[in-house]
Amino acid sequence: MKKLEKRARIFIIFIYLLAVTLFSLTFVYMPSLYRAGQNIYTVSLLSLFFIVSLMVADRFPIVYILRSSSKAEVSVAMALDIAIAFVFTPIVAMSLVVLENLIADAIHKKSWYKNLFNASLAAISVGLMSILLNRFFNVTIPFLSLYNMLVIVGAAFVYFFAETFILFGLLSIINKATFFNFWMENVKTIWVEIFTLIPLGIMIVYFFQKSPWMNLFLLPTFITIYYASMRRVQVEEETINALFTFAKAVDDRIPDTMQHSVRVANWTKNLCERLNLSEEQSYFITMAAKLHDIGKLIIPDSVLLKPAPLTDEEFNMIKQHPIKGDDILNHFSRFKDGAKIVRHHHEYFNGKGYPDGLKGESIPLGARIISVADAFDAMISARPYKNKMATVEEALNKIRKAGGKQFDPIIAEVFCQMVREKVAEDEYVKGKEFFPVLND
Repeated sequence: MKKLEKRARIFIIFIYLLAVTLFSLTFVYMPSLYRAGQNIYTVSLLSLFFIVSLMVADRFPIVYILRSSSKAEVSVAMALDIAIAFVFTPIVAMSLVVLENLIADAIHKKSWYKNLFNASLAAISVGLMSILLNRFFNVTIPFLSLYNMLVIVGAAFVYFFAETFILFGLLSIINKATFFNFWMENVKTIWVEIFTLIPLGIMIVYFFQKSPWMNLFLLPTFITIYYASMRRVQVEEETINALFTFAKAVDDRIPDTMQHSVRVANWTKNLCERLNLSEEQSYFITMAAKLHDIGKLIIPDSVLLKPAPLTDEEFNMIKQHPIKGDDILNHFSRFKDGAKIVRHHHEYFNGKGYPDGLKGESIPLGARIISVADAFDAMISARPYKNKMATVEEALNKIRKAGGKQFDPIIAEVFCQMVREKVAEDEYVKGKEFFPVLND
């Protein structure tokens, strides 16, 4: 926990205290251990059933790469949480989910503070839902009455908001991102699973009202949702890997510039950190840097590998690659934000670049960052059309002089300072090749 920044530690401690407070207030004002018709035997049997079911469900999480470098898990246990909130009184429901989380996280050997945070998160979200259900659900009217359905759906949404606000609240702090934007973007990633599992949880509740054994018929549904979700994640990961493979294929076509995109991504990531961008912004800009030349797939070798200056017609063909890169990435929802960065990474700060002649801050920030990193690597790398590589110092001088013309002057200055510090730190000799490679 010491590795986390102060704001994150304060947030985690606040969640601990909030969970303890909610549990204490519930114990004082709603201390009952049994709902109507329940006794110690039924509660004990149901508790054992739900703890085992939750632990089995948590063994098969669906891991998502969020819109940052962070990861989050969604489990079919969410549907079981909703059922627990309804079947038990609030104090028992909270105790069950806390116990299950503590046992499961201990088995997985998670850090103590993560273990307590997950248990506190479960206690708050399930506890709030159970309090609402126990307070407002009317057992004297039909389960499917409009009033009771509104109560159940409303309580389920309270559970959803509590769960996601707390989880993404912490992750937004860790990733130095704006909470609301971070929350919205990441809910888009997992909304299919969330809004599938909430109705499933309500179905479990309904079957418990009619005949608990009917829930056995829902087991195939749980399995189907799990494998469908896993397949969706797998397809997305395979798409990302395929795009990176295409980008690598572009680099590999020119032996002298192999790993160019990887090096540009490395400089881009370091520059984003120097500019104090959020983890989320840095992640997307770095992703765009890895893919910035993907549009060169359509450029013929006769042009791309030409060992002489290009004709006007050939240069116009080269100038199409940002547009083609934009077209390719726009077909993938995950990369639509990065597509515009790729499109504009050859724009000039003075408006004389291509393809759209954007000027100044109308050029996306990510494109302005990649532009500097891309130009620097091109200058100090061997290329078919030039006889001599620039030294690091020569390249930096050119970048500094082009500040306000080709490059954003602030970004150019920060980049030059960063590279000079890197050269001094690693004791590079002026004129020596300087090819740092991103560690994947």
